[in-house]
Amino acid sequence: MEYFIRINDKGVAEWAMGDINKRGIVHQFPEGWGFYSWSPSVVWNEELGVFIMVTGGTQRPGTGDPMSTRPHNESGSLMLLYAEKPWGRWKQFYYNINWKVGEDLNRTYLPQLSSKWISDEGKSMYIIFSDAARKPNNYYKLNMTKVKIEMSK
Repeated sequence: MEYFIRINDKGVAEWAMGDINKRGIVHQFPEGWGFYSWSPSVVWNEELGVFIMVTGGTQRPGTGDPMSTRPHNESGSLMLLYAEKPWGRWKQFYYNINWKVGEDLNRTYLPQLSSKWISDEGKSMYIIFSDAARKPNNYYKLNMTKVKIEMSK
C-alpha cells in the first residue's frame, strides 16, 4: 500500500510505500468537536470534474466533553468540500455549524454521499444521514436530503 504524505511545493502529491507511520494529513477538520465527528464521505462527480466530500461534527465546541462517548445533546454540523484530486487541496463550499432537521432536539449525524444519486448534469446530489429524535422509540432514522449545487463564474 501507498500512503499520502503531503503535497509538495510544486503541487504534486508525495507518497510513502508500505509505511503507515509516514502518512500525512489530507485535510484538517476543526478542533473541539465530539468523539465521532468528521467521518468523511467522498464521491467523484464526473460532470463537474471534482471530488465532493460531505462530513459532519457532533457535539459542538463548548457543549460538553468532546471525548465523551455518551449520547450528544446537541445537533451536529454539516460541511461540504470539493477538490480536483482525492488528496486535496480541499475547498469548503458549505458549512452549517448547527445542522438541524425537524424538531430542535433532533440530533443529525454521519452524513454520506451516494455516487449513484448524482444527477446527469452533476448539479444535484443526495446526502444520506441519520438522526436521533428525543422521543421514545424514535431513534436512528434513515434520512436523505437533496443538495443543489450552484456554480459561480
